[in-house]
Amino acid sequence: MKFENPTTLEQLNRYNERSLFRSVLGGEITEFGSGVCRLRAYPGPDVRQFLGAVHGGILGAIADDAAAWACASVAGELVTASYSVELLAPAMGPVLVAEGEASKLGRTLCVGRSSVFSVDGDSRVLVALFQGTFARTPGRG
Repeated sequence: MKFENPTTLEQLNRYNERSLFRSVLGGEITEFGSGVCRLRAYPGPDVRQFLGAVHGGILGAIADDAAAWACASVAGELVTASYSVELLAPAMGPVLVAEGEASKLGRTLCVGRSSVFSVDGDSRVLVALFQGTFARTPGRG
C-alpha cells in the first residue's frame, strides 16, 4: 500500500523537541525511513528502579517510539491504539538501543514491532520485545 504523506525525519525531530525521548533520555534517532527506525538513549538514575535497572515504563516508551516511528516513516502521522511489551531481562547498561520495523500497513491501522537492547561496551542484551497497533491520523493539522 502506498501512502501519500509519510513522516519525514525533519518532522519527527520537530515533534520531539520537548519529548521524554529527548529531554529525559537524551535520545537520538540513528536510522529512520522505509519502515525502519533505530533509536539510542541514555537513561540516567532518575529513570531506574531501586536495583539500578531501567524502569519497565521507560523500556515500553522507547519500544513504542521505535515501532510507531518505523510505521510513520511509511504511513504518516499515527497514534498508538494498543500494544504489548515483554520484559525479558533487566536493562542495567548505560545505553538503550531500540530497533523498530513496520510489520503490516493497512488503510487505517498499522502494526509495528521493536526490540530493545541494553548496551554496555561490547555487551548487548535483549531486554524487551514490543508489538503495537497504530491508528493513522490523516488530515490532522
